[in-house]
Amino acid sequence: MQLSRGRGGEPTRPDRSRAEPSEGTGAPVGPGAMARAFVFVSTYYPSGTYRPTRSQLPVLVGILAILIGIVGALILIVGLLVLLAGLGIAFMAHAPALLSGVAGDAVLIGGFYFIFGMVMLATARGLWDLESWALWLTAIVVFLLMLSSLLVASWVLFFVLLILFIYLLGVRRHFV
Repeated sequence: MQLSRGRGGEPTRPDRSRAEPSEGTGAPVGPGAMARAFVFVSTYYPSGTYRPTRSQLPVLVGILAILIGIVGALILIVGLLVLLAGLGIAFMAHAPALLSGVAGDAVLIGGFYFIFGMVMLATARGLWDLESWALWLTAIVVFLLMLSSLLVASWVLFFVLLILFIYLLGVRRHFV
């Protein structure tokens, strides 16, 4: 693109209305520009693999994800063992009537702990991958734990959870 000369021979601003697509901002112009951009993105990023760039994992979020993952795995194992014990008691050939009620309770409690452990493992993975749903789920649980620590007057636990809650809100810009 050449500069045009105005009165007195001074250069004037270039006319952007007649700019070629490769000139100026570099943005695609003209009819079908959005379709060409979509084809470009879908060609280089197959369906479901495109992610915006992420920041690095904050250190305390990584530690929290590891701790939640360890506790989630332990709860999952305990839930599975209680569930299997309840099923074993329930299918015993000569189980007394008293144990059949215990077996039903064990199956319910074991199933609850198993599902809760799975949710904790998924949340740990979501925190590690910087998923925003995992951040908000963790923040809600920390907030509820803060409220429960107030009910039992555990001030040290309350302040530790408060610091963790404020930290989680502070690092939310790292999550997508």
